[in-house]
Amino acid sequence: MVNKRHTNSKAAINKAFISLMNEKELEAITIFELTRKAHLNRGTFYLHYKDKNDLLEQIKADFFNHLFMILDDEIIYTDTAHILEKTLEAFKANYPLVAALSQSTNLDFRKTLADFIYSVLLSIDNYQFLIQESYDIPLDYALEVYMTTIISIISHWISKGCLEDPEQISRYILKIISVAN
Repeated sequence: MVNKRHTNSKAAINKAFISLMNEKELEAITIFELTRKAHLNRGTFYLHYKDKNDLLEQIKADFFNHLFMILDDEIIYTDTAHILEKTLEAFKANYPLVAALSQSTNLDFRKTLADFIYSVLLSIDNYQFLIQESYDIPLDYALEVYMTTIISIISHWISKGCLEDPEQISRYILKIISVAN
């Protein structure tokens, strides 16, 4: 019973926090306002989190850990399109969170996304060769173009409300970066 209550409390806090982050900047959110929206008391909040920054970091870490679990699938080595679609599906399914993270001025969502994409690249055999071959410029420049293109498409999709299907966005990305399997 305690574990279920614990899980429900955290879920209520997370949901309220994400909702508030879509309304205002992190600095403007108070613990009082957050706990009132979650229908919990401040003590319950502090049982789970040190402060709102800790809450934000835990929510962000949980989301990106979920994305990294997608990458654990062996299919990543043979079907880049499938993994990209699954990743974009996770973005769409968690749109309120993703929108809040991407809109927050004090978070470097683009950098976090770049780190994630880079880790995906590391799992692809010969990614350096593929990227450099696609652009025919030095690797560091080619990698910058490649990463910026992917991040820009995903960021634009998020800013539009993730309206298009993940499969369509995946096709756009793969067409532009020319690394479709």
